[in-house]
Amino acid sequence: MSYQDGRLDPALSAVTRHPVNPAPIPTNGYRLQSDDSSYAAERARFESWAGMDEATKARAVRRLLSRASLLQERGLREIHPQADAREIFLRAAALRLGSENVRRWTGFDADRV
Repeated sequence: MSYQDGRLDPALSAVTRHPVNPAPIPTNGYRLQSDDSSYAAERARFESWAGMDEATKARAVRRLLSRASLLQERGLREIHPQADAREIFLRAAALRLGSENVRRWTGFDADRV
């Protein structure tokens, strides 16, 4: 099922949906930001973001970063099941900051398996 055809996945039915007026893609060379979104969906997303105040945007970004960090930690724990909390923290740091930097700053070699 694609978002292009206007139907939503039932798993997403709890998500608040704002009414969207279908709008054709402008002819001025606009390129969709995502292959699985329609122009109307992108327009609604951008209008929603533009209507948020700075504090609301900051909370949304903080939530997304927190969730991404949790997913990264879960993935690292799956790859390295014997790793303790410190090793997981350093491996995550190596992904974000570069393994060479983490090795230089802490002595931890994230490239070893």
